[in-house]
Amino acid sequence: MSLPAALTSPEAPLELSVEPGTVGEALRAVAAQAPRFAQRLFYKGRPLVTVVLNGRHLPPSAALATATAAGDRIQLMPPVAGG
Repeated sequence: MSLPAALTSPEAPLELSVEPGTVGEALRAVAAQAPRFAQRLFYKGRPLVTVVLNGRHLPPSAALATATAAGDRIQLMPPVAGG
């Protein structure tokens, strides 16, 4: 799973290995491995990031329950706002 610099700043981007299961389990594993970033990933149990699984954006309503398999690539994208 990759955390881009926008989520890890001022630290460098981060690559973490997680076991297959669900995206929610993977996010919780990342929060356990790198607790300093947990508040950037979740707010009251819901994800604060956009999840991209193997190049495909997952809808927020289904992201946490989406199953993953060995070799899947999960990328997290921070929220973007502007006007």
